[in-house]
Amino acid sequence: MSERDDLDPAAAQRVRARLEQGAQQLNVYTVQRLAQARAAALTGVRTPRTSRPWLLPALGAAVAAALVVSVTLQVMHKPDAGVAEVANLDLELLTAHEDLDLYQDLEFYAWLDDEHESS
Repeated sequence: MSERDDLDPAAAQRVRARLEQGAQQLNVYTVQRLAQARAAALTGVRTPRTSRPWLLPALGAAVAAALVVSVTLQVMHKPDAGVAEVANLDLELLTAHEDLDLYQDLEFYAWLDDEHESS
């Protein structure tokens, strides 16, 4: 059975009356807009979309700029060989079983080295 068969005639009449009453209470502007929309729908006329010829080149430029920034950051972020060398030296110092008293007086040895270089 279809939905039309399920709806009794009295209910359909009440719905139709309410819709007619609502349509009569619309303002002039709304009625004109509805008439234009109906005419456009019946003729198959679509409203023209605004053309944006600059959108594709702008999108291309944005993608290119993002690519340049990404590559530049990757090149600048390459780990330095000196960092790995210092990390290995630190690891050697931490794992060594030697006396670490020398490192407590490191400022004294730096001063002694400066004095030796200046004389």
